[in-house]
Amino acid sequence: MKTQILFLSLLLSISVMAQKSDLEKKLQLYNQPIDYEAYTLKAINKATLQLAENKLDSVTNTVNNWTFLCGRSEISQRILIITAILKGEDTSHYIQQYINDDFYYYLYQRLEDTKYTRRTALYYERKAYYNYVPLGHPIDSIIMEKAKKLLENPRNLDEELLLILFSGNTNKFDDALKKRKYERGIIKPHIRKNNFNVTSAVTLYTGIYTHQGKNNILGNSSTIGMTYTSNLYKKYMLGFHLKFRINNNDKDFNYYAFDSINTVNSNLSYSLGILAGYK
Repeated sequence: MKTQILFLSLLLSISVMAQKSDLEKKLQLYNQPIDYEAYTLKAINKATLQLAENKLDSVTNTVNNWTFLCGRSEISQRILIITAILKGEDTSHYIQQYINDDFYYYLYQRLEDTKYTRRTALYYERKAYYNYVPLGHPIDSIIMEKAKKLLENPRNLDEELLLILFSGNTNKFDDALKKRKYERGIIKPHIRKNNFNVTSAVTLYTGIYTHQGKNNILGNSSTIGMTYTSNLYKKYMLGFHLKFRINNNDKDFNYYAFDSINTVNSNLSYSLGILAGYK
């Protein structure tokens, strides 16, 4: 009986020591500082090769491990979305996360910045902003090609809208946001609600026109006007204003010209201005 008790105690001790050893190994992982740049480059290069070879399950595992250590990013979420579409899986959860984190904005900027001739220098100036994935990395072009093919037969409006952006065509994405049909999805309503850059602005205003100093002719007059400003999403912007002044308190005044006296008074005057800009 004593031998059995001793044997059980020994087994229990070994089990506890083994569990403690496993726990210590896991805790050691958290004691090691993570080199986000090195790990990201390793993970993105691995995922790029897997996606190019259509090893979709492997891509998902690689990206999940990457996000577990480094957190979710635009490019990791973009890979998960394109992979899920290729596998025929539901993408609503991935897309919701992508939109909630405003990742579409970061991709839009990444695509625009990639067009610059000095994109390498631009990347090294803002590595963290680009999630430590160099501008013009092969993963971008591979996703673009797959997105273009998937656009031939999109499954729903939200996937279609994202695939347009994933394909690298920012102008087409801007045009698509103007179409009513995409209002039935979740992406366009979210962008219009949370990002003022993609919406135009119309302002109505009213006030009183007055003068300074002594004046027996011009009185206080009511004004009303309107201004329009195009959205700030594109590099070009356009605006105009129209203002009316109701001259209800002005007196007639006379002026002499061409050997005659002329009486002047206008019931209404207006001004129109146009603004064009580039950012």
